Amino acid sequence: MEKDSTICIEQTRVISKRRLFYNKTPVKIMNLSDERIFEVNTAIEIQFGLIDVMYDSSHAFDLVEQIKVLEKNIKVKQSKDLVDILDDKINSLVQYCKKYNKNINGIVHEYENSNAYVV
Repeated sequence: MEKDSTICIEQTRVISKRRLFYNKTPVKIMNLSDERIFEVNTAIEIQFGLIDVMYDSSHAFDLVEQIKVLEKNIKVKQSKDLVDILDDKINSLVQYCKKYNKNINGIVHEYENSNAYVV
């Protein structure tokens, strides 16, 4: 783009695919960083009701708990399969926190404090 621009997700409209090509070659309008693409995709998902708008701490806590259980089991069983599952769970938590602009360390700290008195 020639100028700084704003993406207005609330003003979404449909355009013909033909407008995105010139002589059968895709027309590149702008480059976006992976971070910006993630933000736009998240905004689109929220706008069209594909994801929850509100952050759900219980969902984040469930992910943290699953990660902690997997870490304990990996120490005992030394399983490669469990390491792969752990990596997937950590990635899920990272993406969830990123989507709602939350700090992972803060969520883990909240989780640990909420379970501090459980015997």
